[in-house]
This record gives sequence, structure tokens and C-alpha cells, in this order.
Amino acid sequence: MPFSNPRLYCSHFPMSDSNGDGPNCAGRQSPKRLQTIPRNESHEQASSDTNNRAQVQSIIHENKSEWLQTRPGERCLIHISAADTNGAYSVVEIVSDHRDGTPIHIHQNEDEHFIILEGTARIASGDKTFDAAAGTAVTLTKGIPHAWCNLSDSPLRMVAIASPGGCEEILRLIAKGGDIDVMALSEKFGIRIVGPMLS
Repeated sequence: MPFSNPRLYCSHFPMSDSNGDGPNCAGRQSPKRLQTIPRNESHEQASSDTNNRAQVQSIIHENKSEWLQTRPGERCLIHISAADTNGAYSVVEIVSDHRDGTPIHIHQNEDEHFIILEGTARIASGDKTFDAAAGTAVTLTKGIPHAWCNLSDSPLRMVAIASPGGCEEILRLIAKGGDIDVMALSEKFGIRIVGPMLS
């Protein structure tokens, strides 16, 4: 769900006391404990095997990750690609220098979710333009023109989650360099550039 004035929510829930009646982080009483249902051991073993494989893949993937120089002033690191999630989503870390940013564009296929880790991003979405400081999360919905840039003097670092994933592959192609028609390449990935960069 898109929002331009995000709120900070409690993300840490302390353990309740031994009888399950302790307060949660909002100060409300936790619900009583539910009855324990016996588990199917073969299912539990399969789950454990799947989790172990996922952890190993995550470690291997992390070791293979490399920063991509996608344009002067921008570096990207693909932490999780669509290939890792059956196309469900991708996770990319972006570091952006002063005056770096994107032109106004429209995604036809995916929503983008940005979490600002350091610095401040100037974001335009539809007819709204606002600054998103560190700690802010913003959702930019497909089909709506949007852009972001770093107008501050400090580096901007953020995580971009695309759902579904797939558009992150354009970053690898751009980073290879050479004679690239960015407009044509963008349209191949369902991204249409419709306006200038923010200023």
C-alpha cells in the first residue's frame, strides 16, 4: 500500500512472561498461549533441510555479490535477485552521490519499496514530491510516474525491493558498459522514461 508520510512502527516485540500474559511493545496484554499441536516429524525434517539449503544459498550468493557502477554517482549491489525468489521479489542496495538520481519513469510490472538507510532522498510520486530521511520506508506503485534523487551533500544509501522482481537485471546490463540505448533497454524491462530528473 503506497504512503508518502510513513509512520515508524514498533518492530521489536519483547518476549512475554512465562504464562504468556506479559505486555507487548504497545503496552497491551499479549493473547493467551495457543494449544500446542503435534508436528509431523517428516515435514519438520523437510522444513529443516529447506532452511539449511536456503542459508547455504544465501551465504554463497553473498560471496558472489559485487557492486555495480550503473552510472557516475551510483553504485548498486544486488543482494537478492528474482532468480533467488522464483520471481517474487528482488532486493538491491543503492549508494547515490550528491545530485545523482533517476528521471521520472513508470514501471509497468512491479511496485518498488524503498527503505532509506542513510541520508535523504527527494522522491516524486504522481503529483507529490517529498523528502524521505533515514528510517523512512516508501512504496511507489506500478503505473504511477515517479523518480528519486539525492539533493543533499551527503551520500544516500537505501534498499530497493521490487515486487515482483526482474527489473534488477537491467543494472547488470548497464554496468557492463559499451554502447547502450538506455531508453530502449528500459522499455524492454517494462520501464518507460516520461520526464526529466528531479532538481
